[in-house]
Amino acid sequence: RSNSYSEIRASLLLPQLVDTLRQTMAPPGVHVQTEIDPILLTMDAAIPLGLVVNELVTNAFKHGFASPVEQPATTQADQRIWVHFKEEAGFYRLVVGDNGVGMPAALQWRNAPTLGLRLVNRLSEQLHGALQATIANGTTFELVIPSEKADEPAASPPK
Repeated sequence: RSNSYSEIRASLLLPQLVDTLRQTMAPPGVHVQTEIDPILLTMDAAIPLGLVVNELVTNAFKHGFASPVEQPATTQADQRIWVHFKEEAGFYRLVVGDNGVGMPAALQWRNAPTLGLRLVNRLSEQLHGALQATIANGTTFELVIPSEKADEPAASPPK
């Protein structure tokens, strides 16, 4: 925790957010794993980052896994969602993925008709990040954010 309301540690914010989503949305048998570095974020970065995580994890819970009737019992025990946020040289890497059914191949996620994926794209731009999606053995989104953008304090409003 910071002594200021202008910053928050990702390791406090993101696991709590993901756990709340898990408690309210997780289908039976879906396991969630988080690995979050204790990165200090400005609120200008933490809010859009939290919204991106919220949307991607929500999508994974809602669309990532076939219903138990459609999915063989042998694979249900291995259903999982993961959220990683790591600091690397000069940038931060967010990875949100699942090993579910994957997005439809025809879905153009960069120009998706859904509000959620449009929001993820716009928030990624706001963070000056590069967003990629991989559809193989589920769906994985990766957002790379320059660390200097996430560390910059908010500009003071004009007086």
